[in-house]
This record gives sequence, structure tokens and C-alpha cells, in this order.
Amino acid sequence: MNNLCIQVNNNCNFNCNYCRAKTDEEITSLNLEEIKKFLEEKIEVKNISITGGEPTMYSKLDQFIEYLNDKKYNVNITTNGFFIDKIDLLSKYTNLKTRVSIDGSQKIHDSIRGENSFDTAIETIKLLKSKNVWIGINTVMYPEVVKNFTQLFSVMKGINIDSWAFITPIYENKKTQTINDINYELIFDKIESKIKDYVKEILFWDYLTYPNGYLYVSSNGNIIIPGVRKEQDILIGHISNIDKNEMIKKVVEQQNLMVKSFF
Repeated sequence: MNNLCIQVNNNCNFNCNYCRAKTDEEITSLNLEEIKKFLEEKIEVKNISITGGEPTMYSKLDQFIEYLNDKKYNVNITTNGFFIDKIDLLSKYTNLKTRVSIDGSQKIHDSIRGENSFDTAIETIKLLKSKNVWIGINTVMYPEVVKNFTQLFSVMKGINIDSWAFITPIYENKKTQTINDINYELIFDKIESKIKDYVKEILFWDYLTYPNGYLYVSSNGNIIIPGVRKEQDILIGHISNIDKNEMIKKVVEQQNLMVKSFF
């Protein structure tokens, strides 16, 4: 297992309707001592992704990243970029890469996340770049976003972006990534040709490939093999008491079954 995604909290200052972490459940935050013990005793992993909710709202984020830094993990965090007061924390650790979610042009982004959220996120990105922080952007390729890419590109052109990931959307009643005659792979090729001169790394993330890639720890400590959709998640245990060998066995058994069942 090379990749582990850790949800440090499930609360957020936004309420985006497409978000996988969107929940009506009780607000929970990761138990720091339990996750440290899990990492030290139950799993061998190189790359850790920190997510939420909005992870910068996690009260022990600084301590957790410091721990991961000391242990030499490769760490990335995905944030909505709204909390500019977290700039110093995000620029503090050399092992930390920061990805900011941008939902398209200013008009589209603000319609999803709220007034001034786009400008705040862009300001956060620029401030982090001024401190030589590695910066990536995540953009979900919904049809309305695709139609307004030109506006977004014009804003980003002056920023030295290290990585830009374009993510295919999931629709509840479809098993394909093509809707309204949109060919996302063709669109990605066009995007790549427009931004390759000012973005170092361009990624095309297809949600259909996600079940193969990582294990997920939720903010309540549950260990999950994530499905393409949340209702397809498979719970395999809890970080406080799972047996290491049993966890490995379940991961091997379930990941291939999950991908097959989706098709």
C-alpha cells in the first residue's frame, strides 16, 4: 500500500453539494494518538493525503503535520484555501504539498462555495507561492466548468502552478464519465495544449480508477476501501483495534471486487 488518505475532520465552512465528505452525521475529528499508533504499528505507507471536511479547521493539524514531517512521509493536503491565516502553517513544513480546490471561473466557484471564495482562494495560492510552497489545483470538470475554462486559465496564467488536476465528475445515475455528449478525454487534451507552458504537471483523474489507488481513514477512525460513490465504501475496521494481517487480506480481497461490481 503506497497511498493513504486521512480525513482529519468532517466539518467545513462550505457546503458544496457534490462533495464526498458532505455529511449530516455527527461532527468528528481524528484522534491524534490513535492515528499515530496506527501508522507506526499497523501500516507501511509512503504517501499520505490529508483531507476533510476542511482540514485547516482541524485543531491538531499543526501537530499532525509536524509528526508526519518528522517521520519523513510524503504529505499533501487539499484545502478550499479560504483560511488565509493558515498560510504560515502550510508553508512551515518542507514535506508538505498543498492542493487548492478551484471550481472553475470566479462566477461558478462563488456560486458553489459562496461570495468572495474564489478571490480568497486565489490570494491564498499567490501567498503560498510567494513562500515557495508547492501548489497544486484540483478542478472537477462539470459541464458548466468546462464551458468557462478560458476565464480560469487567464487568471492562473500568471501563477507558477506546480500541478493541476482535472477530475471527471460522478453522476448518481450513470456509470460513465460522459454526459451530454461530453468527451472528457478529448477536452483534457485541449486543456493540456493550452496550459502546458505554465503548469509543470497536468493530471487527469478519472474517478473510476480511484478504488485501485488508496486506503481511507475517516475522521471517526474507521478504515475504508473507498468506492467510486460513497455508498459503495467498504468498512474494514477501526484504527484502534484492527489486526494488521487481517487488514491487508481484506484490502487485497475487496479492491478488485469493488471495481468489477462498478462495471
